[in-house]
Amino acid sequence: MSSPRIITVKNTVDSITIQDLLDTMRIHEDNPENLSQPKIVRATGKQELTSNLLVGITLTLLNAKLKFDDNLSPPTQRRDVIGGNLLAVDDMDDAIDPIEVSDFTQVVYNISPSPTLVVGSGTRVSGILQG
Repeated sequence: MSSPRIITVKNTVDSITIQDLLDTMRIHEDNPENLSQPKIVRATGKQELTSNLLVGITLTLLNAKLKFDDNLSPPTQRRDVIGGNLLAVDDMDDAIDPIEVSDFTQVVYNISPSPTLVVGSGTRVSGILQG
């Protein structure tokens, strides 16, 4: 498998959390028809620092990229990936851009060497499609 797999997010979704993406990909991986396929994500983090502060999630897409659906015309729409770090590696485990380009779409995500999560601060987003 040489080309990255594409995880598509509907264009009706303005933002997606790393936790929601992880949960959705785990459901996808656990689907009986996908059990023979290579894993699509690897996640680390959520160790407890204090009673209400956790190490943030780092989600690595394994030979996969995240793509928000194309917008059909201008203006460019902003989409956010929030709640942790998003990384990607190819099938040789070399780093690649985790975002696949979409027409008229700007995707914003952050990478932090020390992400943290405050318990109770997350939001859940639906509308993810697997590609």
